[in-house]
Amino acid sequence: MLLAKCVLFLVLQVLSCHGEFFSSTSGLAKLFETEVVLLAELQNYVNEINQHAEALQSEIDAIRVEHLNAADGIDDYLNNPVNAFRLIKRLHSDWETFEGSVTADSSRSNYLDTMASLKENLSFPSQDDFVGSAIALTRLQQTYQLDVAELASGILNGVKYGTAMSWQDCFVLGQHLYALRDYNHTVPWLQQSMQLLGEQSYGSESASLDFMEAVVEYHREMGAHESALSLVNHVLSIEPDQRSHLLEARQQLEELITDGDKNGLLHLTARRPGDYHESREFRMYEQVCRGELAPLPSKQRNLRCRLRKSRLGYAPFKLEELHLDPLVVQLHQVIGSKTRTPFRKQLGLG
Repeated sequence: MLLAKCVLFLVLQVLSCHGEFFSSTSGLAKLFETEVVLLAELQNYVNEINQHAEALQSEIDAIRVEHLNAADGIDDYLNNPVNAFRLIKRLHSDWETFEGSVTADSSRSNYLDTMASLKENLSFPSQDDFVGSAIALTRLQQTYQLDVAELASGILNGVKYGTAMSWQDCFVLGQHLYALRDYNHTVPWLQQSMQLLGEQSYGSESASLDFMEAVVEYHREMGAHESALSLVNHVLSIEPDQRSHLLEARQQLEELITDGDKNGLLHLTARRPGDYHESREFRMYEQVCRGELAPLPSKQRNLRCRLRKSRLGYAPFKLEELHLDPLVVQLHQVIGSKTRTPFRKQLGLG
């Protein structure tokens, strides 16, 4: 219960990003509706190219049958006047028709034109929205001391709330945390990304190993030597001969670990003076959310439920006080039934 009660506060803490969408359910609903439209358009495009591909495939199959017949005896096949005519006819006119079919296919250009129009009329998140959502997720992780692997699996405090994140999701999150200089959170998300990539059917292919090798450099720059070494060893275990250049990197990392080296971005990052999230009050707030700091029975009698008016003209919020110092509250019935109904229909929940 405390998880649900404190998530709203975590979101409000990152409103300084001024995101238009990520900080409100109604804004996110607009983005969901945008994705519904985009998904339908992409499906239409795929259907069109599949129909075109199926038509061409039927022609390919028919020609392959002729080639298989010719394989039994090319001279006998070509001496047949019907076969000779059909071969000449295919090369004289059919292949020109195939080429014209590909040239005339407008599905790609139609799709791109439609997308350009939709981008002018639909709601899309800004960079601030993206950064804000990333910060909110890591704040949730930090406040509840959540395991990254479980969080990426959609599990919060032992309960599965949603679908799992892909390795690409985890990598992009780690990449942006790196850009935000939040290196302590960058490392575990990059680790999770590479773990999930390695579990894919294509995880041992050269392209995947190239990607892992690039992530090694992230870890090295941050001074996360153990993470870098683990990834280097994984890549070498799959392609030891092709990746022999990593042997020197492995030796260097082993020496740095043995020497207890503390160089790297992880060790250079200083706390910002006056950062509220490093304050005693915020640490106490996190303890309240984790259920580690309950009010004394004598204090509980002071907790109240009340209506709080909105400065935006909305109906008053039902506010329940959970803790007074620091102040932690839960807002009830923020979303009315009229707002929930269309959103549930979009989700297929009736």
